[in-house]
Amino acid sequence: MTEELNGAEAPQTDQPTQDDLDGIPEWAHPLVKQYGRSMFALVLNAGMSQQAAAVLNEIVSKHRSIHGQRALAILADAFNQVSNAYAEAKKWDPELLAQCDRDCQLAFSKSVQPVTPAILLAH
Repeated sequence: MTEELNGAEAPQTDQPTQDDLDGIPEWAHPLVKQYGRSMFALVLNAGMSQQAAAVLNEIVSKHRSIHGQRALAILADAFNQVSNAYAEAKKWDPELLAQCDRDCQLAFSKSVQPVTPAILLAH
């Protein structure tokens, strides 16, 4: 796990501890090992929040709720501000965060079982 030591980030170890991997899906273990649990968690939560906001935006738009749209915009803006402040406090390079995001998306897409006609017919 990456921890701050006197304002500098500790180097990643070759093997994450069990605490680093607790609650982390198997497909994400290499990402935690490479980027650390904190960066992985921030990037994954940001991605899930973005997806959730898109779903809520569709619902709010269908109901034509100006107040709902404003509330959603406030939540999204607040999450972005907090996430950016956290990344800045950790002194993470924006390009490293972007690479972690790309790697998370790729690893997640490979972990999802594609739906095939055989699966659909079996149920």
